[in-house]
Amino acid sequence: MLHRLWLKMDDIGEYDVKYGAWKIYQIMYTNNLIKGGNLFTDNDIIKNGGRPYIKCQFIHNGKSTKEMRFSGETDFNFSTQKKRELCRSRYENYKKILERDLADEGELEKSLKMLNKCSQKHHSQDNISIMLQSGNMQGAKGAVGLDRLDVWLLILDMKYRYNINMLQNHCTMENCSEIENFLNLFDDVYDYASTIYHINSELVDKLIESGKRPLDSAKNIITYMLLAEEFWKQKDAFIKNHKI
Repeated sequence: MLHRLWLKMDDIGEYDVKYGAWKIYQIMYTNNLIKGGNLFTDNDIIKNGGRPYIKCQFIHNGKSTKEMRFSGETDFNFSTQKKRELCRSRYENYKKILERDLADEGELEKSLKMLNKCSQKHHSQDNISIMLQSGNMQGAKGAVGLDRLDVWLLILDMKYRYNINMLQNHCTMENCSEIENFLNLFDDVYDYASTIYHINSELVDKLIESGKRPLDSAKNIITYMLLAEEFWKQKDAFIKNHKI
């Protein structure tokens, strides 16, 4: 249980780059995030006034990037912070749709409880992962699909399967190759999701299908929440099995 306490000990900065978050990343990416031939350490975390990051090689499939910048990222976004495009928070947006579509009080109460649980998991160790900061990959995920993980995996699948590249619209000319070099480490979206999120291919397929649909109905939102719960369960199992 010690690893769950780390994230409560540090109140400085955004959740996915707190001191304890980096401890979780050390568990999740023991063989990937390498600095000087070894797993990155606390001393490698760079804090220069912006979001903390590390500058490491990412090693996978017998291949390696050059040293690149990596930072933390929230996976599923059930935030209560207002989103300009929605004129409200994601949580409030999903809540309004559930209240609109579910006439049965029992079903509505059940769904709102699920939404509240998802919102509570927004800041949890099961809902954070590392992401390439070079090339503004985080900006691409946030802008395409309003930061939905299912849409993100759909976009990656399109990139790997059909070479349809929607990722580099959010990076400078100088940094476009950074994303390409990083994604070339992985065979496909399944390899990426297994390495970065530690989820299986069956869940990846379900997330990709979900990403093809707008979250504009109670049915689609409930499916999305159930997939989030399955995602957190698989990631939690990995962390527990590999904890330091």
